[in-house]
Parts: sequence; C-alpha cells; structure tokens
Amino acid sequence: MGRKYVGICFDTTIFHEVITLSNLCTFVEPDTVILETTGNVVRLGILTKTKCNGNIVIKEVTIDFNKNQWALKVLGKEIDLKELEVDNSFPILTTKEYSVILKCVRSVDICIGLECPSAKFIPRYIVQEQITRQDGETERRIRCSTCKGVAGWLSENYACVRCRKSLNVFKNCDNNIIDLNLKDDQDLSRILDAIFPKAPPQMKAMLEAQYNALSVQDPRQRRWDSDMIKCCLNLWTRSPQSYKDLKDSNILILPSGRQLQRYKNATPQDTGINSEILHWMSKTADRQKVPKFGRYGGLIHDETRIQQDLVMNTKGNKNELVGWIDTGDEGQDIRILKEGTVQQTLATEVFQVYFLGYTGFRFPVAHYPTGGITAAEIYILLYDIISALQSWGFFVDYVLQDGGQQNREFIKMHFKNEEDAEKKNFCSVNIVNPEQKLAHSQDYSHNIKKLRNAVLSSGVNGTRAIKKGDHFIMWQQWLDAAKWDDDTNSRKLHYKITPSHLHPDSAEKMRNHLAEEMLDSDMLNLMQQYKQHLQNRPELNSAIEFLENTSKLITIFKDKRPIFSVKDTRVATLLQVREWFQTWKSDNQALGGSKKEKEKSLPSQKCLNDIDCLIGSFVEVVKVHVNRFPGEGIYPSRFNSDVIENNFCQVRGLHNGNMTNPNYQNYKTTMNSVILGQTSISRGRKSNAGQQSANPYPMEVKIPNTIPEKKETTHRRDKLGQ
Repeated sequence: MGRKYVGICFDTTIFHEVITLSNLCTFVEPDTVILETTGNVVRLGILTKTKCNGNIVIKEVTIDFNKNQWALKVLGKEIDLKELEVDNSFPILTTKEYSVILKCVRSVDICIGLECPSAKFIPRYIVQEQITRQDGETERRIRCSTCKGVAGWLSENYACVRCRKSLNVFKNCDNNIIDLNLKDDQDLSRILDAIFPKAPPQMKAMLEAQYNALSVQDPRQRRWDSDMIKCCLNLWTRSPQSYKDLKDSNILILPSGRQLQRYKNATPQDTGINSEILHWMSKTADRQKVPKFGRYGGLIHDETRIQQDLVMNTKGNKNELVGWIDTGDEGQDIRILKEGTVQQTLATEVFQVYFLGYTGFRFPVAHYPTGGITAAEIYILLYDIISALQSWGFFVDYVLQDGGQQNREFIKMHFKNEEDAEKKNFCSVNIVNPEQKLAHSQDYSHNIKKLRNAVLSSGVNGTRAIKKGDHFIMWQQWLDAAKWDDDTNSRKLHYKITPSHLHPDSAEKMRNHLAEEMLDSDMLNLMQQYKQHLQNRPELNSAIEFLENTSKLITIFKDKRPIFSVKDTRVATLLQVREWFQTWKSDNQALGGSKKEKEKSLPSQKCLNDIDCLIGSFVEVVKVHVNRFPGEGIYPSRFNSDVIENNFCQVRGLHNGNMTNPNYQNYKTTMNSVILGQTSISRGRKSNAGQQSANPYPMEVKIPNTIPEKKETTHRRDKLGQ
C-alpha cells in the first residue's frame, strides 16, 4: 500500500534504515535544528527564508515516537494537517518517511497576510507586521488574529483563507465600515461598540454571548460568561416556569435549567454548620469588599413551620433519610435525657440563623430541623455558630430574636434574675470570646405588633382594660378618631388608614406596617386633632401619651441615618421612652386591686420587658460599636428581624406556594435559590433593597462546574463485561 503525502508516493514495504530517538541527530540537515527532547518526543525547527519583524520564522515539527505521529506548528499555532490532506501518522519512522515529512513541511507556504497601503488606519484587532519574503523584499503586511498560519496548497499571494476573507473587505473599504464577518472576541467587541455605542456593558455581554452561542453547532459545546450565568440564575430561581417560557420562545439562546441547577446545587445545604456555606459567605463578603467593621454584626434567628415528611435523599452511592429532628449531638443527648428513650421524631419546624453585619451584609449561616426548639438547644447551637463565624473572620455583638418563651428562657440563662439583666442592659459575657460582650435583644417589629394587639384587645368587650394614670387606652378611641377623620376632613389627616388597619384578621395582624401605622406620628397627630375637636376633654390624654412614646420608638427604628455617637439625640430619646415604659410598669404595681386586674391594665409584663430589653441592648450595642470603630455608625433601621422573615416568605411564597409549608428537604434545596435570588446587601428595612447578590458557589470559590457522569445500568455493565 502506498501512503500519500502531497502527491508523493513511496512503498513502505521496501526496507529503509529505521530512525530512532538515539540516531536522529545523524539525519539532521543544515537547515534543521533540534529544539527540545522530552521522553520519546523530539521537537525540530526548520529554518525558513521568511522574516517577521526581523526574526526568522521557524517551522516547528514535533515527532512523537510513542504515538507514531508528527505535528506542525508555525508562528506558535498548531496546523491542522487534515485540512492540508496530509497524514500525520507513521508505522515506523524510516529514512524515507522522514525525508517525505521534511519535504512536506518545506513545501507548505507560510501565511504572510495581505498588503495594505501605508496610509490605511490599522485597528487593534488586525496584526500588522514587517515581512521579509524569500526573494528578500520587505513590505508591510496585515494578518487577522485568527490566521491559520499556513497558506495552503492553492492559496494566492501567500495568504490563508481566513486572512483573505476577513481582510479583503477591510482593505478595500472605508475606515468607518467594520467587517461583520470577523470572528474573534476583540473584533466582536469593536463591532458592538460601533453599532451600540450607548449600550451598557451588561447588554454588550449578552449580545456577545448570543453571538458565541450561535457560532457553535453542537449545543453541548456552548460556553457561557459568568455574568450571563448569574443573570439567568436570578431569573430561574425566581420563576423556573417563566425562564423556561423565555428560553422556549427562541427570542434568546439561554443556558438550560439543568445547567443552572448544577450551579445552584454546587454546595449542599446540609443541617447545621457547613464549612462550604461559610466559605461561600466569606468569598461573597470579599467580592463585595465588605470592610472589617462590616464583618461585625449580629445573629438573627427564628423558626418557621414545615410539613412532617420523610424523604429519601440520594448522594452518589449514599442514601439518607431527611426529615428527622436534628439539633446536633448535644441536642440529641439532651432529648434522650429528658424523654428517657432513644427515638427519632419527624421535624415540624426549621430553626434558621442569619448573620447581619453593620454595613448591611447578610447571609444565612445555618438551619436545623426541630420539633420546637428549647432554650438549652438554642444556647448550644448559637455559641457553636458564633465560634465557627469567628474562625472565618465574622464577629457577633448581639443576638436578635422574637418574644417566644424559649427565647426568653435563653436570655435568662445568662443572668441571675430580671434585675441583673436590666442592670447589665441585657449584655452578658461572650463565652466564645470572653473579652467581648454579647447583647441579647428582642425584635422591634414583634414588639410594635404586641403593643398594637394589646390596645386592640382593650375595651368594653375586650380581654384587657389598659390604663395609664386615671384614663383608659382603648381601641374604640382609634376607631372614633378614624371615623371622625373620614367624615370631617376632605383631605384626611391619616390617609393610610384602611379597614385592614382598624379590623385586622389573623393574617393582617402579622403585617408590620399595619401595626406601625396605627402607632406612629401620623396617628399621634390624628389623635391630637381629634382631642381638639372634643374640646380637649381628658379622656384621650393617656392614649396620646402612649402614642407619643410609640411614635418615637417607630421613628427611630425606621430611621436610615446612622448613629455615630452615644451623644446622638436619638439615643437620649430612646432612653426616655424606656424610662416611660418602666415607670408605667412600676406605677401599675403600686395600684390597688388584685393581681389579675393589674395584669389587665398593662399590655403585658412580657411585652414591657421585651421593650426594655430592645432599647437597653440597642444602646449598649451602639456604645460598643462606636468605641471599637470611631466614625462608623449603626443604622437603627437594620436592627430588626425583617431579613429572616423575608427569607421565610421567599421559601414559602416564591418557591413552594403561599398556602403550603414545605417539608425539610424542599426547605434545604430552596435555600440556595434564596441566596442567589435575593441581594446580599440590605439597605434600610427593605430586605431586598440592596444592589448586589451572591455569585454561585463555583464562581465565588473558582471550582470547575463539571457535568456529572451518568451511572451505567446493570445491563450496560454486563454487556461491557461480555
């Protein structure tokens, strides 16, 4: 059989001397040099008579004695020998085959591009060179950046097909016209700059991604820019069906949902403290350039209901049952000692913990499936989290929680009694770092709702008869003032009042703004004007005094201006409000009557204690922070649990349906969607008011996002074995 090399035939059956790595140097010709020898691979350089910018162009031939193949490089580019109809393999390297290879290499012409007039403006994406040809003539030439390197057998003017197609239009047209056939990234960027001069970088990146996607014939070979992946993830995590409709419309070529899911689930949301989640959190803070003082903040925790369900979760070759109560080994030991038996129980709630920094940086740290968490479990879990965060450079100054009974018991574990807690402003020693204090605070939003609900239940037919001094505080006073405002004023004094404010149902009682708008400065103004309408009768004095203090509380904790010093007037105002509620509680104790009557005349002892805890701990946190970082303030509008309530709303409403509580497996898989769909920087009370969101875990930690290999079935393995 004859082997074809550019029309040169020879018979391999005829004996020729065999060339090996050891005797190759004896066959090297004068225009050939050995560049490198590695193992059984040798690189030869064949000198040419062509010079590029004064340097001799070398054709590099690589001979691999292991694979019995050879390759050619010109100007640093690998030459596709198949396009030249040249076979790059040899059964045995003999002297005849070696001479044919060299003859073939010498016959290949180097691409020197096209001539260009000297007055022509040369863009950056076109390579301009001084070429000295074989005849000794030097001239100015241009080549495209995707040049093949060799001209081919039937080429004209020593230019490859890519240079001819790409540069002929440029050479023969006006400078302002851009060749739309250019294929490399720099050319495309210039095209987009010229066609869409006012387009933002994100739009240009999207258009470039569309161009690259269309340039690939096989959809499996498409590669997507990180910004494109991040944008698609935000859309997909918020509404997978809407994203699917957009992709199926063929208006845009977008990554598949399966590919996005691999990015989303790159790190699992396991129960408890996960080092990958903390790594993700740290990298997100680094990318968003969170300063040192922004890595100090607080832990916010709360519980939400889930469905009792047991799910078999498969990870590789491991199967595990998800849905049992799991609060760590110590929590399990406590339950065994308390119940006196070892048993597994399905979880009914999820205990979620968030970190919120002073600059607004937030991130979900850990979650645990529980059946109603106890104070001892909260104590163990929170200090474990504080210790883990500290090892990653995040420090906790306060713990924020609602007024649940177990949360109150958790606070009591740090103090001798209530008097000791009030004396220390609800600050204890941080057992993880004894040199620092840990403040224990109650959520502002829950306290406002409790105050509104207490007044709502106060009246003739209510369960309470709240009284301050000689006058009662009743919900009927709010109803009368709102009715007077609606009947009398053409422009209402408190235009926000709706039936939902005055007669809230069980769901509306949970809305923060409905409670705030019945106790804020607008309501105070309405009540004062209504009192004047009643000719200043004293019946509303206690209600107005009550509103004066609640409105101050609401105004300060909704204020988006930072507090830079303990001498700030807002700090003094908060301390006055705290003293007013403490005086109300102490005056109530001095009144006559039974204990039950005293309890009915107050919102509740627990509610007043929570307000005392909120104000005292907040003032103490301000003192600690401004002393540690002078010139850096604390934003009162962030001192609440809105971020974690917003998390629960997204888990239930955005991903699992408003009327459906997810099971624990669904909760876990949804948490990555929440992280990617929401912003990581919270500004003010609006939890989604930030601008930056977390990148997917593979982008933050720069790990490859590989496609998992398909598992072979038993039938397939048996077939391969046969």
